[in-house]
Amino acid sequence: MQAKVISELAIDAIYELKITWNGYEYRTIIGHNSSGYFAAIPIWNAATVISEPCDIYYNAHKLGEVLKNEDAGKAIAEAIKDWWERKKL
Repeated sequence: MQAKVISELAIDAIYELKITWNGYEYRTIIGHNSSGYFAAIPIWNAATVISEPCDIYYNAHKLGEVLKNEDAGKAIAEAIKDWWERKKL
């Protein structure tokens, strides 16, 4: 069976964040689509749905899962929250 595109939605709110932690760089793409927010860290082969960017607990859990590192997930979730609050989106 051939795959088909069944809908299209232009998305305007996509951000690329350069987050450093523990000597590593996590270039993180944050976006919002019709299903909610997502975070992708392509160089780490990691992508996941996240909650509101200010939700450290949930986002740390989801990011920690895909990165296979709970501490990195928490650090990145905290950096995202800090950026989000400063940006006041």
